[in-house]
Amino acid sequence: MKYRVTCNELDYRGYGVVKNLEKVGFIKNLLPGEEAYIKINFEKRNFFEGEMVELLTRSKFRTDFQDDLDNNSLIHLESQMQLEFQKDITAQTFLRNGITNFKLENILHNDKLFNYRNKALFFVRNNPFLELGGYKERSRNFQKIDNLILVETPINNILNELNDYYQNERVYCHELSSIVIRSNYQGQVMVIFVTNNQKVLPEIVYKPLLDNPDVVSIYQNYKDSDTRNTGSVSVLIAKNEFLIDSLDGVEYVLYPNSFFQINRDITADTYKLINNFLDQNDIVIDAFAGISSIGQFVSNKVKQVYSIEIDDDSVKAAKESIVRNQIKNIEVIHGDFNKEFNKVKNKANVLIIDPPRSGINDKVLNIINESKLEKIIYLSCNLRTLVRDLKLLANYDVISVRPIKMFFQTVEMETLVYLEAKK
Repeated sequence: MKYRVTCNELDYRGYGVVKNLEKVGFIKNLLPGEEAYIKINFEKRNFFEGEMVELLTRSKFRTDFQDDLDNNSLIHLESQMQLEFQKDITAQTFLRNGITNFKLENILHNDKLFNYRNKALFFVRNNPFLELGGYKERSRNFQKIDNLILVETPINNILNELNDYYQNERVYCHELSSIVIRSNYQGQVMVIFVTNNQKVLPEIVYKPLLDNPDVVSIYQNYKDSDTRNTGSVSVLIAKNEFLIDSLDGVEYVLYPNSFFQINRDITADTYKLINNFLDQNDIVIDAFAGISSIGQFVSNKVKQVYSIEIDDDSVKAAKESIVRNQIKNIEVIHGDFNKEFNKVKNKANVLIIDPPRSGINDKVLNIINESKLEKIIYLSCNLRTLVRDLKLLANYDVISVRPIKMFFQTVEMETLVYLEAKK
């Protein structure tokens, strides 16, 4: 059965919100002002979700792009309106959570709408020979991919090379789960073959990459969980151990599991904004530091940096990067931030936080809140956990909030918040 609806607004996932039926509905790919026939996929007591069957009236802000995969959830919305969407959602989220006294800065963005991602994971299937692709949102419908519109060109080049090779040479491998391709600022590539077990990967699976000069590192990763796409252990197959990437002249050593921001250009611009909050006498704690990408970037602006990270590979990469960049005022602390923060909090006056999507646990937030640090700079990839955490930092005033459009065509939102200790 189909229903005629009118879209009022977008929710935080980019779904169109409809209110002219008995319940509130959320419709994927429907834009404000549009009318459409929809069908209901599932419903609860107070709401339902559905999909568009026929578009009746088209928004002037609709593009001709189609949402084929789950990582392109706003590709049908014109880019300027994507910016407005993020700024509106950011403001609403803060205000609804009682955070009202702050300056909402202009959204940080550039004009690179596509081909900005420096890393991508492609699932594989044997059909009967290996194919690289992905899945449509909330489905197990595999779709072969020959060109991913959001990734850098070198990644698409490797994607095409492998897809063509597997079909031409009739290659199959039932142990292979996915392939991760990472590119750097020079167009060089690291390729990681993720397998379901620890059997040695047959050379035929990666053979064409051995002679490709753009491929500088080849790894096998052992998938060790049904809830994660990659595992914690990677073994070098061929070529270099690491890939070098760069942000505004600062070089970073990247291993297979090293975290590095997906959009290189906007990340550099974001880190420059962080620098604006710092001065030469500041002593900084770089929390959840990863490879100390922020710590290294700001090191020439401040007196001292303490980068705290628990992951072994990230600590190794951070230390090697620091030597490579000849930075003398960073100390990398290998340990759990929950424990290590107490050891250095009295040495510093600034805390920079870039936590995972889950945010920071209450115990640590309480310690931070009582720490008497002068300034906190919080870079978040999840608005909901961000405002939850900010409400627990009661001894600090939120001074400014900067939305960052890190990922055009998606609903993913980065936010940079600057806080100062209450006087």
